[in-house]
Amino acid sequence: MKTWIYSLAFIEGALVMVFELLAARFVTPFFGNSIYVWSSILGITMLSLLIGYFLGGRLVKMDLHKFLPIPTLVLVSGILLMLPLSHSVLGLIAESFGLISGSLLSAILLLFLPLVLLGSISSQFIQLISETQTLAGVSSGNVYAISTLGGVIATFAVGLFLIPNYGLRFCCLSIGVSSGILFIVAYLMEKGKINIKSLALALCFLIGAFLLGSSFKIQTTLDDSDADLRYHNDSMMGRLELYELQDSVQVIMNNGALQSKLWSDGYNSSLLYVHIIGGVLAYIPKENRNNALVVGLAAGSLIHELSKLGFGDIDAVDIDPRTHEICQEFTGLEKVDYQFHEDDGRHFLLKNDIMYDVIIIDVSAGDYQPYHLYTKEAIALYKDHLTEQGVIVINIIDFIDRSITSATERIGDGLLSANLKPYLLRNIYNRKYSRHCIDNGIPYEKIIVGSNAPFFTVGNEEALNGCCRAIAFNRLMHQNWSKMAELKTDFSLGPFEDDQPIMELMSYDKAKVLRNNLNNQ
Repeated sequence: MKTWIYSLAFIEGALVMVFELLAARFVTPFFGNSIYVWSSILGITMLSLLIGYFLGGRLVKMDLHKFLPIPTLVLVSGILLMLPLSHSVLGLIAESFGLISGSLLSAILLLFLPLVLLGSISSQFIQLISETQTLAGVSSGNVYAISTLGGVIATFAVGLFLIPNYGLRFCCLSIGVSSGILFIVAYLMEKGKINIKSLALALCFLIGAFLLGSSFKIQTTLDDSDADLRYHNDSMMGRLELYELQDSVQVIMNNGALQSKLWSDGYNSSLLYVHIIGGVLAYIPKENRNNALVVGLAAGSLIHELSKLGFGDIDAVDIDPRTHEICQEFTGLEKVDYQFHEDDGRHFLLKNDIMYDVIIIDVSAGDYQPYHLYTKEAIALYKDHLTEQGVIVINIIDFIDRSITSATERIGDGLLSANLKPYLLRNIYNRKYSRHCIDNGIPYEKIIVGSNAPFFTVGNEEALNGCCRAIAFNRLMHQNWSKMAELKTDFSLGPFEDDQPIMELMSYDKAKVLRNNLNNQ
């Protein structure tokens, strides 16, 4: 008896972690991957297990656990794993609720029932082993140790191997089927003989769940029938997709949010901010165009701009190696001389003493920007790696309306705290300067430039790339820098700090607006 109990304890522990990891991945495209999402996932996990432990104890006390055999609970949990919550339901929750309430509700729908069932099993395991004259302390220790071992192995297997290589749907189906097969094995080990009717019923449920799960398809981000999905990958970093549109435009989506958009012919970005940053970089004298660092690779559009401007050594840092794969295969960066580093931006600079003429921070994890790259501590680190005439360029998603903007102001204060001179580019999306006419209530790119020395006041239109010269804003900026860039001396809100990760919560409302305006650019 002990063998099959310990086997099921192992499966139970593995399934708990599988549900937790997969739930986090299903929720990420709608609510991000912030501390609020993970707090919801972990909190509901613990609450569900708490209720399950309590119910399991009551079942044992009332001697009802014999009427609801443990293998059956495992089978039901495996079936639930093969029937993941529809993306349309999660999308509706995201539209109707805020970040915290929406994350909590999604976690409840995904986790509550299966984890209550799995949690109720532990008490029954301990009771069954105790009935074999094993001390309660010994039996509970063995059960929890083996259950935790199953969770450890499942975490590494699913998080580091199965999801990155095979995707969410495969994990749901394969692990659900495996749980069903193990249920049958455990059932036979317990009974010692075959009950044809019970096994036939279990197999019918298992096959039915597999067929329903197979019909489930993870909804792609773009519903445009003319969009050709060229690349799709689910990993612990989120869902990354590349679409080829009929007008020779490539679109890269990260967790359902627009990350890059570029022309297939020539690989020039069709996003305005890339060319505005290119216009800023053209101010840097040719003799200072040596080392450049881009934190956040995306489709490599900024690498293309740096290369055209003649920067010598270009480092690109991104914590997600899939961006490098996309750039090499789809966006033409195999022809550009740059070094890719799979790393976090801050960690990369902490372990290197390279000095840069320009550092560009252009990072997003889907629909939010990782706060730790925008705090005053991070900006102080960037300053330590700037040359005497070095420049830092920060792209931040924020509301155009200055009365409701907040992240931009705090990042500007972070530059001031590092004794850098901050310039905020003005009216980038003004109708006078480009075809982009953006409502003030829409969040778009805000570009802040920080420099050790006063920024170059003498522009040169001829220094602009051909694509960047076509932007009226850039031509005016090189004619009169002070007119297009506001030198700030006080942003008034105070900088972001490592101690308070409030930027994630501030990003959610902007993210919801962005999801509804993917094609405005």
